[in-house]
Amino acid sequence: EASEQVRSIFDTRNADDAHRTARRMRIDYLWVDQVERQAYREGIATLASAPGYFDPVFDNGEVTVYYVK
Repeated sequence: EASEQVRSIFDTRNADDAHRTARRMRIDYLWVDQVERQAYREGIATLASAPGYFDPVFDNGEVTVYYVK
């Protein structure tokens, strides 16, 4: 069940839902690399477009780490 909830964070197009799920699960950071970008292209774009919820704290071109506010 927890794996499915994490998957929903990456898979949703609704930043509010992703943020609510991450906070409920007490997730502080999300790691996004090529695997997530390929599997959840639209969901990752949702995270990237919501800095009010997901603050990119590290990005080296291959990996982005988002802080869940």
